[in-house]
Amino acid sequence: MEWQLAKLGEGNNQATERIETDGEKRGSGEAEKTEQSKKRVSRRKKEEE
Repeated sequence: MEWQLAKLGEGNNQATERIETDGEKRGSGEAEKTEQSKKRVSRRKKEEE
């Protein structure tokens, strides 16, 4: 019975780690997108002037 609990614990740890890495990837991707869109907006403003 004890080894089953240990295996469950390991599985939970792996699942949480995977969720964290996915979140980090998503977060960094969003940051890059916003920076690129800001650059685009600033370029448009310069072109209008």
